[in-house]
Amino acid sequence: MEDGVAALAACDVTLTRVGGATAVKTIDQHALVVMQGEAARLHHARLDALDCDQSLRRRVAKGLEIDD
Repeated sequence: MEDGVAALAACDVTLTRVGGATAVKTIDQHALVVMQGEAARLHHARLDALDCDQSLRRRVAKGLEIDD
């Protein structure tokens, strides 16, 4: 891990140390956006035919608003 931090520091970036829980929460926020967008792209042709709860259908469809 220290080697990775040293490599990043050599790339002229600003590094900030945060607690593990804070880092996981931040990473999860970004990961969920990616997962929502990918799920919507994968299933968009089947959204109307999905046999699932209406709120799940809306949640998946919302991912279509996420651009690259």
